[in-house]
Amino acid sequence: MTGPQGAALAEAQRTGLTVLLENGDRVQPISLGDDDPDNHVVACLAETSAAVSVNVISGLFHDPGDDANPETSVQVVPSL
Repeated sequence: MTGPQGAALAEAQRTGLTVLLENGDRVQPISLGDDDPDNHVVACLAETSAAVSVNVISGLFHDPGDDANPETSVQVVPSL
Protein backbone atom coordinates (compact mmCIF):
# COMPACT_ATOMS: atom_id res chain seq x y z
CA MET A 1 0.00 0.00 0.00
CA THR A 2 1.12 3.52 -0.72
CA GLY A 3 -0.26 7.01 -0.88
CA PRO A 4 -1.36 8.47 -4.22
CA GLN A 5 1.02 7.81 -7.15
CA GLY A 6 3.28 5.56 -5.07
CA ALA A 7 3.98 8.12 -2.35
CA ALA A 8 5.14 6.83 1.04
CA LEU A 9 2.49 6.43 3.71
CA ALA A 10 2.31 9.67 5.68
CA GLU A 11 0.27 11.64 8.20
CA ALA A 12 -2.79 11.76 5.91
CA GLN A 13 -3.01 7.96 5.89
CA ARG A 14 -2.44 7.67 9.66
CA THR A 15 -5.07 10.25 10.55
CA GLY A 16 -7.56 8.91 7.99
CA LEU A 17 -7.78 5.64 9.90
CA THR A 18 -9.88 5.35 13.10
CA VAL A 19 -10.04 2.35 15.42
CA LEU A 20 -13.03 1.70 17.71
CA LEU A 21 -11.88 0.06 20.92
CA GLU A 22 -13.75 -2.37 23.17
CA ASN A 23 -13.98 0.33 25.86
CA GLY A 24 -15.85 2.65 23.43
CA ASP A 25 -12.94 5.01 22.69
CA ARG A 26 -12.09 5.92 19.10
CA VAL A 27 -8.38 6.37 18.43
CA GLN A 28 -5.99 6.85 15.56
CA PRO A 29 -2.83 4.78 15.22
CA ILE A 30 0.40 6.22 16.57
CA SER A 31 2.10 4.95 13.41
CA LEU A 32 1.58 2.75 10.36
CA GLY A 33 3.83 -0.10 9.35
CA ASP A 34 4.24 -1.47 5.83
CA ASP A 35 7.51 -3.26 5.19
CA ASP A 36 6.51 -5.57 2.35
CA PRO A 37 4.85 -5.29 -1.10
CA ASP A 38 1.45 -6.81 -0.14
CA ASN A 39 -1.81 -4.89 0.29
CA HIS A 40 -1.69 -4.89 4.10
CA VAL A 41 -0.78 -2.11 6.52
CA VAL A 42 -0.16 -2.56 10.26
CA ALA A 43 -1.85 0.06 12.47
CA CYS A 44 0.21 0.49 15.66
CA LEU A 45 -1.82 1.40 18.76
CA ALA A 46 -0.72 2.41 22.26
CA GLU A 47 -4.00 1.46 23.97
CA THR A 48 -4.54 -1.75 25.95
CA SER A 49 -8.26 -2.08 25.13
CA ALA A 50 -8.93 -4.49 22.24
CA ALA A 51 -9.83 -3.15 18.79
CA VAL A 52 -13.45 -3.78 17.70
CA SER A 53 -13.50 -2.17 14.25
CA VAL A 54 -11.39 -0.13 11.86
CA ASN A 55 -12.70 2.69 9.66
CA VAL A 56 -10.77 4.24 6.77
CA ILE A 57 -11.84 7.27 4.75
CA SER A 58 -11.72 6.91 0.97
CA GLY A 59 -8.87 7.84 -1.33
CA LEU A 60 -5.92 7.64 1.05
CA PHE A 61 -4.42 4.22 0.39
CA HIS A 62 -3.47 3.07 -3.10
CA ASP A 63 -2.75 -0.45 -4.32
CA PRO A 64 0.14 -1.29 -6.70
CA GLY A 65 -2.08 -0.28 -9.67
CA ASP A 66 -2.61 3.16 -8.02
CA ASP A 67 -6.29 2.40 -7.40
CA ALA A 68 -7.56 4.32 -4.35
CA ASN A 69 -9.38 2.60 -1.50
CA PRO A 70 -13.13 3.09 -1.04
CA GLU A 71 -14.46 4.21 2.34
CA THR A 72 -14.02 1.09 4.43
CA SER A 73 -15.31 -0.20 7.76
CA VAL A 74 -14.38 -3.67 9.00
CA GLN A 75 -14.90 -5.60 12.21
CA VAL A 76 -11.81 -6.91 13.98
CA VAL A 77 -11.83 -10.64 14.65
CA PRO A 78 -10.04 -11.65 17.86
CA SER A 79 -7.18 -14.09 17.44
CA LEU A 80 -7.60 -17.51 18.96
